[in-house]
Amino acid sequence: MSELTLADPLDGACKYCAPIARAKMKEFFKRALIPREDELTATVTFIKVRERTYAVTARHVTDGFERNVRDEGEEAESYFIPINNGRILRPSFVQPPSTFIQPEPDIVVMPIPDDLPSHVGKKAFEILDKPEPEFPLSHSLAVGFPTSAKSQQSEENGSRMQFPCVFAVAEGTGTKDQMADQLQFLSEINEPVEIELSGMSGGPVFWSKDEEHGLLGFVKEAHGAVANGETESLWSNKHVQYICQRAKYEDLIRWTNFALQQKK
Repeated sequence: MSELTLADPLDGACKYCAPIARAKMKEFFKRALIPREDELTATVTFIKVRERTYAVTARHVTDGFERNVRDEGEEAESYFIPINNGRILRPSFVQPPSTFIQPEPDIVVMPIPDDLPSHVGKKAFEILDKPEPEFPLSHSLAVGFPTSAKSQQSEENGSRMQFPCVFAVAEGTGTKDQMADQLQFLSEINEPVEIELSGMSGGPVFWSKDEEHGLLGFVKEAHGAVANGETESLWSNKHVQYICQRAKYEDLIRWTNFALQQKK
């Protein structure tokens, strides 16, 4: 894979997203809502649109959580951000509707308090109408928290669940369609080290050219393994591939307006 460069501000892109899990209240006194290593987790992204803050993840992520709740015979649950003392996300995510030219996106949105990201050590990425990406895109950056990457680490006073943030950088496939609702990125890599990317769904995907950058959309699906965004560089599985649910500026305005209307 040729060297793919990123704008310097994207070095800290992990601050715009966090792991997300079920808020399993029945285990509150056992685990304080912290998920087990083998439990489904994914990624939630924080964005700021017109001075309001929102949490965004993939629709199939919340569908998966709800399916597990039903399979276990439990009542409806909220969602939990299991880092930095944690925060519960409630009341619920909503899926934006389809349009005449686009199907329902694999996206759900929830208005949240403006200070919630800072309580878990994160920050909302501000959505602006400029600059815009130029197509075809040479590459992009996906960020998230793979399910299989989390692990229980022993400490002096017990143990703590670690949630590594992972950066995936891959090349565009050459599409020139700026209206496409999904974009695929794929790159071959050289030295295999096993880290599966499942669980990055809902994380942000950024475009980058020189020092310009912006939000391209959100991870819909990811495979392979990549450079770890918080430790030393690490490559894996011979390739990295992900599909981005495109989120143009006007899409985000429409989706967040819809979420606010549903909240009333």
